[in-house]
Amino acid sequence: MKKLVGILVLGLLWCNAVASDDIKTIKIKRIECLNKNYDDIKEENYFFIVSKDNKTAKMFKLIDGSLLNESIRVLILDLNVYADMYTVEFRTHKTNNYIIDRQTGYLRIKKKNWTNQYHMGECKEFDENFNPEEYLSKIVKERVKKIKKKSKF
Repeated sequence: MKKLVGILVLGLLWCNAVASDDIKTIKIKRIECLNKNYDDIKEENYFFIVSKDNKTAKMFKLIDGSLLNESIRVLILDLNVYADMYTVEFRTHKTNNYIIDRQTGYLRIKKKNWTNQYHMGECKEFDENFNPEEYLSKIVKERVKKIKKKSKF
């Protein structure tokens, strides 16, 4: 009888572990999230590329530092990925957390040390041949060229 109960308990634990791994699987590995503050301007979007093991990701974002007296650049962040049944969360140790709702596909950004969350926009898959780093780097070069042309000094 003890063996039967032991087998039953181990079987339930094994089934639970398999189900939890299934939940952590991220279906779409190349994710583009719209930035609702910039309607349909692709270079202002957030781009995530999730690793095959679903544990890490890279985020690509254009940073126009003109408001902060910084240079224009492509921000590339290495992120840890945490997934459950309802969300996929991309976390850093120092800055924001990026959270995608699995049901709606909307991105929220939670700032570190803030209770507020910002709703950004809908996420979708981007093409396998699209390279966000190259694309955003090209935009940076174009913007720098325009700034240099306008500069008097």
